[in-house]
Amino acid sequence: MMTTPHKMCMICGIGILQHRIDRYDAEYKGKHCILDMQYSTCDMCGSDHTDADQLRANKLTMQAFKKEVDKEENND
Repeated sequence: MMTTPHKMCMICGIGILQHRIDRYDAEYKGKHCILDMQYSTCDMCGSDHTDADQLRANKLTMQAFKKEVDKEENND
């Protein structure tokens, strides 16, 4: 995992955003998979945030899952 500079919370303005990864139950074409999704949580107010890099990583994770489902579907 890449170390990034600490980012201030845009909601409360005093907290520091802490990087998190949660397991997410994704479904596509009736297939389910648990995916690791990235986000950040403010250590003061508890609000959740997702920056551009996290959104990009989450999108790539979901696209890889969909590609695998489509590949399995085409092999059936």
